Amino acid sequence: MVVLSGGVSVGAHDHVKDAFETLGEVAFWRVAVQPGKPLAFGWTTAGRAGDVSDPGRPVALFGLPGNPVSAFVTFELFVRPFLLTLGGRGADAGRPRVRAALAEPVTKAPGRRAFLRVRLEPDPALPGHLLARPAGGQGSHMLSGLAAADGLAVIPEEVPGLPAGSEVEVWELEDEGG
Repeated sequence: MVVLSGGVSVGAHDHVKDAFETLGEVAFWRVAVQPGKPLAFGWTTAGRAGDVSDPGRPVALFGLPGNPVSAFVTFELFVRPFLLTLGGRGADAGRPRVRAALAEPVTKAPGRRAFLRVRLEPDPALPGHLLARPAGGQGSHMLSGLAAADGLAVIPEEVPGLPAGSEVEVWELEDEGG
């Protein structure tokens, strides 16, 4: 497997797609997620990727976005499940998921599933329930929000946003044992 970060957007200096096409096939180049729309996935044979020990074995090619939060989110969505599956654990063995109510209203780009960096806290109005509060800035370049986050709140692609109190799925960002 080859994982690259950066150079998968559009522009004169973005060479990953061309390199992937030279090595093999590009299965997809964009995904409808926020952050992380530019993402490349393809494959080649090992011999063409440099491993001459088994030239017939396919090699997965992942091109992650260059913005750090986008790279993290797309790694969680695509690369981590791929690695878990290769390791025999299955893609469902990934991050634990919980339900939480949004502490604040949120908006997002239409037509894209958003993964907001959030802090989880007990809901003082509903014992045993959780609130998901945005963890700092949500820009794809803002590492402080990701560093402060306990989870990624999933906002469905079909909505432009959600009001405070809406229940959402949250992928916990704790160590899940491997």
